[in-house]
Amino acid sequence: YRMCAGIMKLSNALIYGDRVCCGSPHVEYAKLKLLNGRPVSSWLKKVLDADKRVIFINTDALPSFETKDHKTVSNPIEACIVAEITEALADHGVAKEEI
Repeated sequence: YRMCAGIMKLSNALIYGDRVCCGSPHVEYAKLKLLNGRPVSSWLKKVLDADKRVIFINTDALPSFETKDHKTVSNPIEACIVAEITEALADHGVAKEEI
């Protein structure tokens, strides 16, 4: 009930079997409000497109060095991608506590 329509549709298709709905039209049609920040690379510009509520980033072509520590699996390359996206969102006016 706290997710926009795009995320809700994906969640319903993958997990919830159309049992989830948006809490209000305000939430349903919500999208990022980005300010002009520093220039970003072309892939990051696609990620920051406020009209796209759900995106997937294909990392198949990147070197994927997953590490395992007991039951934990991590991927430093993908972590760097998430950090870069987070920094760009903050630089474009999204409050860090909203990310």
